[in-house]
Amino acid sequence: MFAKATRQTQRLLRTTNRSARWFTHCLLAVAVGSFAACDRFTPARLVVGRSDTVVVNSVRPTQLAAHMISKSGDTLSGYSLAWRRVGGDERDLSSDGVVDCALRATLEAEVSAGSMSRRFTVLCRPIQQLFFSPGTALPLKGPPVPYVLSALGTDGQPVLQIAGTVSTEDTSVVDMRDGTLIAKDVGVARVRVTAGDCNGIAPVIVEEPVSTADSLARHRPYEEELAVVPGEFRTWNPPPGLVYITLQGDSSSVDALQLAAAHANCAKLRHVQRGISCMVNDSSLVLVRHMGRRAAQNVRLRMEAMRHPDSAAPFYGTPYRRGRHYCSLMLASNAP
Repeated sequence: MFAKATRQTQRLLRTTNRSARWFTHCLLAVAVGSFAACDRFTPARLVVGRSDTVVVNSVRPTQLAAHMISKSGDTLSGYSLAWRRVGGDERDLSSDGVVDCALRATLEAEVSAGSMSRRFTVLCRPIQQLFFSPGTALPLKGPPVPYVLSALGTDGQPVLQIAGTVSTEDTSVVDMRDGTLIAKDVGVARVRVTAGDCNGIAPVIVEEPVSTADSLARHRPYEEELAVVPGEFRTWNPPPGLVYITLQGDSSSVDALQLAAAHANCAKLRHVQRGISCMVNDSSLVLVRHMGRRAAQNVRLRMEAMRHPDSAAPFYGTPYRRGRHYCSLMLASNAP
């Protein structure tokens, strides 16, 4: 009887110990949960810009932004912020965080919320003209091409600090990844470029060259490296339509070549080394004839089928669109 009672007592003690441990764990879980909940709402620091630096590219008064971060890393709201300039160039910064960056300047500022404050730098870099590179066509199945934003300030000097964004509106033609453009299909993609007061659309063309001139089509150009001796002439028969034909290469070699088109209505292309635009038909011939005394080498012939002037298809050839405050977006193969 005594042994049986002892065993029952031991079972009761074990059950009591398990219950006590479970209760203790529950209390700890509640306490940890409470502390975690407190961390979510306990202010820890103020964050302004990147690495305590704010770049302003607009000439208009601009509202600065700061974020209160909790101990758990969450962004908190509902805090009243006070702003003031504490050093640097003399530019207006209101108590509610509106800064005047109409001129190039660098100023030191401080934002505070209650007893918490943060000092940071404001780089006023107003932009007058924004450049987007590359401004040329991308080859299909080619490697990713880095894009570059560069700008000129209102003082005519280059702006090296740009807080801009680049996004594509048609990822089936051109995608963007890690600062590069990736050609995915033949066509034209609208790439939106924004910085400061500049807000424009840059056309990025993806093309796939063809092997013969009679296979020429929209976004499928024909290119050929020419080596022509004196007196020699070459001919090509592109399909009917509007065709741009250009010669590029060493100036002495290009100058020795005559570029024309028979049975076609042509006009000279401006802003290219040597080029013509022609409305061709089935009987038209593009001709290149060597008129010099030395062999012409390292000359590239290029033909492009262009949109017909009477077509209702959308045209993306405008190199820039005017934005607010006379800021323009330009396409440039070489950034300034």
